[in-house]
Amino acid sequence: MAAFVFREKVQDDDFRDAVIDSVIASIHTLDEKGKYWYLTGSTIDRAYDSTPEGSPLRRLMVDLHYHHSRWAWLNDVKNVDFVKDLAGELYLDRDCERQVDPTASYLKSCSYHQYGEALLCYSEIL
Repeated sequence: MAAFVFREKVQDDDFRDAVIDSVIASIHTLDEKGKYWYLTGSTIDRAYDSTPEGSPLRRLMVDLHYHHSRWAWLNDVKNVDFVKDLAGELYLDRDCERQVDPTASYLKSCSYHQYGEALLCYSEIL
């Protein structure tokens, strides 16, 4: 998350999008103990404190917790805006059928990218 916050300071859109992709890849990769990595409360708090409302990183955190988290994972979250955003997603779900999980590893993560003037995804340019 520190890399994403750094990107906010240097304003590099491709770098920000690459950070988003690495977060998504990380949560779908087993560690040496055979466990998956997820965002902890301190990570969420730092990201929310360092990014503006509507940030792709904030949306990603909410989607990851909506689709994958357990109640215990929220014990150390202090940021009220994250909790409100997550609760908002849960309330929206009551009124409509949920679509495909946008954080699935087989999907492109472009829905979390913000394109610069080129309007092309950095991953398609490489």
